[in-house]
Amino acid sequence: SLPLAADAPQLDQCGTCTLCLEACPTGAFREPWVLDATRCLSYLTIELRGPIPEDVRAEVGTHVYGCDICQDVCPYNAAPARSSDPAWQPAPALDEPRLADLWRQSDERLGELLNRSAMSRAKLTGLRRNVAVALGNSGTVASAAALAEPATPETVSRAEPVVAEHVDWALRRVAGRPPSEES
Repeated sequence: SLPLAADAPQLDQCGTCTLCLEACPTGAFREPWVLDATRCLSYLTIELRGPIPEDVRAEVGTHVYGCDICQDVCPYNAAPARSSDPAWQPAPALDEPRLADLWRQSDERLGELLNRSAMSRAKLTGLRRNVAVALGNSGTVASAAALAEPATPETVSRAEPVVAEHVDWALRRVAGRPPSEES
């Protein structure tokens, strides 16, 4: 209820550039300056607590946490400075991990990895869901083998309904069947 003065309008520095719109794998940019956050990979893999909509799962590719494609292609972000501070370096276990190895980690180990990183925002179930989608999109026999391994007391999060739904989708995708096709 407090009246606030409006900020100055943001200057349009993009001109005719549409690199971010063209590069977005899900088409989350509906038009210049208009982002449909519900289709953004960062939202889908970090903030979304339920199932990833089937119509964008293939576009998730092998992204497990977030996406910076629009930032990476933006000319204003060319050659950003990299920090040499050890505190800003990726944890070795999370720096380009092999998906099947990440899937096979115990809930306890994944929890330890998450708690020491910004990835904790995705929560354990969200990370498992994302890894299942990424494995399905990788399309390899090794991916299917990892996904087919049953949940154990150490990996009980694999049995969570949202994770199980994405495992089923991923196994169907790897097998080359439509994700909604019944067995």
